[in-house]
Amino acid sequence: METLSISIVSYTHITYLYSMDTKNKIIIHSMELFMKLGIRSVSIDDICRGLGISKKTIYVHFKNKRELVNEVIHFHIQKEIDDLNLISENSKNAIDEMIGIAKYVLEFLRNMSPTILYDLKKYYSASWKIVEQKHMAYIESVISNNLKNGKSEGYYREAIDEEIVAKLYVSKSMAVVDEKIFSSKAYKRFKLYEELIIYHMYGIVSDKGRKYIKKVQLN
Repeated sequence: METLSISIVSYTHITYLYSMDTKNKIIIHSMELFMKLGIRSVSIDDICRGLGISKKTIYVHFKNKRELVNEVIHFHIQKEIDDLNLISENSKNAIDEMIGIAKYVLEFLRNMSPTILYDLKKYYSASWKIVEQKHMAYIESVISNNLKNGKSEGYYREAIDEEIVAKLYVSKSMAVVDEKIFSSKAYKRFKLYEELIIYHMYGIVSDKGRKYIKKVQLN
């Protein structure tokens, strides 16, 4: 049975491309806490203690925690766009780009609290809509472009319908983090996604792409 080995390279460390003013420090620190502990379990007091600031300072920049969560989601989406653009720019071909995206997502899932998406869906529905609409639409466009490029390079099967496969990729990615389908108590998110990406890659590659995958060193 053929396998696609995917080693982990950290693409998700916080880069200081953003102005590190007080507001951004609050957003970045909040995102780190949410990633580690989940959203609901992190209080404004927790954020203040970590930064050594007062609640008053938080409320200068954000009306409440709900607004802060919303800003964190926007920040994360923009950061992801920047990171994936960088991966694309540094990739030799569509397969390299897809593997780079996979490594990026795997690292993110390794560091993500399993309760984040549950918290968003149940307690921060407006922020969750941003994830569902803006974020997923962006990912779908990234995968669609990757499929088009891979076909033109000869690494992907010519018969692939980019729109359908991109939508399938997004829907399956959402299934990976859906507690109703895969309980985080029974399955590790990064393992689920690893299986998904292997399933995806071997479903789209041509003979040329399959041969390339075998040659690529993924140490």
